[in-house]
Amino acid sequence: MSFDWKEFQEVGDNLKKTPCESYQRSAVGRYYYSCYTPVKEYFETVIRVIGSDENSHKAIIEGLCESNEDKEKELGGALSNLRRYRNNADYHKSFKQSNVRKAQRTAKDIHKLLKKLINEKKKYGFFKF
Repeated sequence: MSFDWKEFQEVGDNLKKTPCESYQRSAVGRYYYSCYTPVKEYFETVIRVIGSDENSHKAIIEGLCESNEDKEKELGGALSNLRRYRNNADYHKSFKQSNVRKAQRTAKDIHKLLKKLINEKKKYGFFKF
């Protein structure tokens, strides 16, 4: 059975309900990773495979932002924003509480956009999902 990365969205929602800062920070991370792997799978299927010597997070975001397709650019920008929220939650002493809501909303937007992109690509035989 394959793991559904989108389930991390629900984990993030549950963590977000707890007022403790460590749970809030962890929620942001779950939102990011609910999106990262599905976007990576899309990127490597449609655009290019990421080399083992590359920073995959950076390569995906830059590759999408440089795309000729508006929806892929939008996806790259949204993932970049979500990554910034995650980096703030994981690495910075001062935590922006507002980033939890922003991360939740951004992750939902990414899932919707990714679904649209995959459905478009399915029409042309890119995906066998």
